[in-house]
Amino acid sequence: MDRLSYEELVRRWKRVSRGSLFEAGRASGYPVYGWRYESGGPSIYLSTGIHGDEPAGPMAVTRLLEEWPGWFRTFSWMIFPCLNPWSYERGLRHNEKRLDLNRLWRENREPEIRAVRRSIHGLRFEIAYLMHEDYDAKGFYLYELAPDRSSAGKRIVRAVRSILPVEPRRFIEGRRVTSPGLICREGSYHLKGRKHWPEAFYLIGRHAGHLFNAETPSTGFDLGLRIQAQIKGLRTAMELLP
Repeated sequence: MDRLSYEELVRRWKRVSRGSLFEAGRASGYPVYGWRYESGGPSIYLSTGIHGDEPAGPMAVTRLLEEWPGWFRTFSWMIFPCLNPWSYERGLRHNEKRLDLNRLWRENREPEIRAVRRSIHGLRFEIAYLMHEDYDAKGFYLYELAPDRSSAGKRIVRAVRSILPVEPRRFIEGRRVTSPGLICREGSYHLKGRKHWPEAFYLIGRHAGHLFNAETPSTGFDLGLRIQAQIKGLRTAMELLP
């Protein structure tokens, strides 16, 4: 399966927008889109595409918006289906300024980040779910931030294992895994002293009660399988909500 261009992603979002698509901002000449849908169900934040060399997430979200499955319709969503379109078009990790946007959420300087922060101001989400890919990974793994100490990550990893193998490393980016394929941090978070905030820290500090950051391998597996794995992980997370 080939990755779609950003222009094609946008065309597909607009075709099935159901009035929910909006332009959240502009960055490097590209519109940054959001998608908001209210069902009365639990409120979910979903984002992907902050790194342009990780195409499975934007394409997984596009498939969900096109197919609109029954389980998807039961939740209220704030979705950012491709946060870094300049980067996505070029298959690069950084933005046009050669910055890694996933280290800069403590500040409100970059237009891609401003677009999101402005759109979710004052909102709370029961779950935030972020879709990423990892060039070094040999399988699926998951970061989980669980301030309420109710970890659900093992169930998600087990579900995705039917599609992709579990990442075998015991340490991932310097962090010891809690169990195979899972890095879980429970309890409180002390963010003020941290210089660099990823999107996950910003969300758990201000907007979300629970957060999952799903990572599929960006090489070594067909893109179609990686898309399936991202959707499976998200769906399993949603099944944990009442």
